[in-house]
Amino acid sequence: RYSRGKGRKKSKRQSRIDPEDDYVYDPEQDPAHERMRLLADTLRSNYWLGSLVKFIKLPYSIRESSNIDLTRAIGACPNVRYVDLPTGFFAGESRFDMLRHELWANCPDIRTMKYLKNSERFFRALGDHGNWKNLEVLNLEHIHVDLANFRYILASESHLHTLVLNLIPDLSDDLFSINPGIPEFPALKTLELHSLPRVTISGLLRYFTSSQVRETLQRLTLDGTGVQISKLHLLLSAASKIQSMTVIETVFASLPLDPPPPLASSTLHT
Repeated sequence: RYSRGKGRKKSKRQSRIDPEDDYVYDPEQDPAHERMRLLADTLRSNYWLGSLVKFIKLPYSIRESSNIDLTRAIGACPNVRYVDLPTGFFAGESRFDMLRHELWANCPDIRTMKYLKNSERFFRALGDHGNWKNLEVLNLEHIHVDLANFRYILASESHLHTLVLNLIPDLSDDLFSINPGIPEFPALKTLELHSLPRVTISGLLRYFTSSQVRETLQRLTLDGTGVQISKLHLLLSAASKIQSMTVIETVFASLPLDPPPPLASSTLHT
């Protein structure tokens, strides 16, 4: 009785494999890609419908492999604010030039953008042209910047409230310096600093000398910066409206024997 049951189970498992099945996957016939093509066709055939689109959310596999149909869809959505874009787009890869042109020329209301390594010239274009003046969230990672031009571009984005800086070797405390003829670093609601060891407590305290900054900044992330743990109490004292602060550091030395003042804030939540 036991052997018959075991045999049935084995036979059932083997029956799922068809040795004569010669099916070969064709991405062009994939239902998801077909839906993307139909979406692009629908939006391009109905201007009124395309003008209503504010967000385009796509699975990773579609946005990475449906470049042509994504370009066609974006070209029909002049009021779009957010689009799930392929990673190569943010890195300045030439195969996405047509997609980049459509977004740049036809979608002035984009609110979020990211620039990765090798995309410096596209980042500089933000300050040279009048496109994308409603940007609210800007993410910069592993790019080279000129400080004066960098501050000028940030100042030109008057709606910017969130800035993420990651692995930018040209940035130091001079980022927050006050220099004649160069716009000051803007007051933001959210500032994230990642892998910027040349940014120290001195630069941040200089940033907080502005009353507008103190009244605006609510969320601050310090990840791999030059800010010492023993100096955090100075930062909290200066940030009068801060609600959330994240500090990620590798500790190499113990705190001094003379303990620093306790961390205290009347506005901090997390």
